[in-house]
Amino acid sequence: MRPQSDIDDEAESERQLDRVAASCKAGADIVEAIRQSRKACEAAGLNATFAEDGVAYFSPWQTAKTIRHAREDAAATLMVQLAVLRRLDRLRNLAWVAIALLAYLILR
Repeated sequence: MRPQSDIDDEAESERQLDRVAASCKAGADIVEAIRQSRKACEAAGLNATFAEDGVAYFSPWQTAKTIRHAREDAAATLMVQLAVLRRLDRLRNLAWVAIALLAYLILR
């Protein structure tokens, strides 16, 4: 049985996610990814099991599978960050070209 404090924390977390989702489009995308990740964890049986006294525990199988998923998530995050950094680098180059064109037009 889950302790009431965990249930209250989860409800507060959901309210915070709703506020982030309402703030902007990127926030809504991030919140959707978080919620899909939660559903995937539940479906894969990766959430903790609660004992009668309210203590959460994970089986060795859950621990190993969670570690594997975390490695995959970290690798995916790094690949996405690399793609974003490449796009930003291209935008920086474009900005320098625009500055050069504006300087040319001003001097002309």
